[in-house]
Order: sequence, then C-alpha cells, then structure tokens
Amino acid sequence: MKHRILTMFLLWVCAAFPAAAEPVKQVPYAGAVSVNSVLATVDGEPITLLDVVRESGRAEHELAAVYTGERLKDETQKIRRRILNDLILRKLVLKEYRREPFPIPNQLVESMLDRHAKELGGISREELEKRLRREGVSMDTFRKEVRERIAADIIISRNCDQRVTVSPKDVYDEYRRNSARLTQSEQVDFQ
Repeated sequence: MKHRILTMFLLWVCAAFPAAAEPVKQVPYAGAVSVNSVLATVDGEPITLLDVVRESGRAEHELAAVYTGERLKDETQKIRRRILNDLILRKLVLKEYRREPFPIPNQLVESMLDRHAKELGGISREELEKRLRREGVSMDTFRKEVRERIAADIIISRNCDQRVTVSPKDVYDEYRRNSARLTQSEQVDFQ
C-alpha cells in the first residue's frame, strides 16, 4: 500500500505542477456537462466538475486568449483531465494526513492567503473574500483548502524529496552484475 501511495506521489510530482486553487468564473466549452457532474470519487468523496473548473479557471482563460474552436476545446479538456488527476491524488495524500495529522502554523496559512491575493492582481484580503463569496465559497472553507494543500505539499515533500545516495561501490557492483548489458562494441556512424 505504501509503495502504491509513493508511486502516486511520484507520478503527481513529476507529471504535474500543483494547480492554484483560485475562485474564477467558469469557462464553458461546447458540449460541456452540468457543473454538478461528479467526475470521480475518492473513498466516497466526490470530485465535481465545479471543483475542477475552480482549479483550472485561470489556465482556461489563458487558453481562450490563444486558441479558438476545436483546439480550444481539446486544450481545455487536457487541462481539466490533468487537474482532475491532481485532485484525485491530493485527496489520496490527504488521507495520509488525516491518519497522521501534524500541526500547520496559522501564519503559514495566512501567508499563503496573502500570496494568493497577490497572484490575483494584488487585491486586498477583503477583495479576496468578496471574490470567494461570489463563487459561493466562504473564507473559512478556502482557508481549510489552503491548509489541506499545504499538508499535501509537506507529505509529498517528505516522501519524494529525500536524497538518494549512490556510492561508487554501488555503481561498480551494478556494473559488474550487468556489464554485458551496459557495454557495447566500438561503433562509428556516418550521416
């Protein structure tokens, strides 16, 4: 089980950068389904299209400035698919946090809220709160999401950012065991 979770952590860290949770307006595309659609569940917890759109909104607005028509639809679907995978993995990581919680300083959460407001154009905390309310999200709910994002980042960092040390003896032993596979005869290629 731990290997499976670690593999998912590695895939998540290597395949995607953390998406910014930001309350932006939905960017629909042709053929879109209901915002209340449940796209996935993780241990009974639903992930809805609205959850994905909240995460992908900024990127979708950037895509709309670059693409149109079918290409916009295709690129939007790719982003939403990637973010759905991110949300699934984040929920799996948070299961570990809930099993073994650790303290997250309030100052760190508040700092992330300030950074988020700055990324939205340097708006004030009050303006951030207004935007969240327009999106139907309370400041307490958003604060909880930020705390969970920090917890997930810490867990991933603990599991994936550990240094791996390979001694020269390990390299030599590996070479001796696999020398036939690791060596080739001399070759010259002309182009």
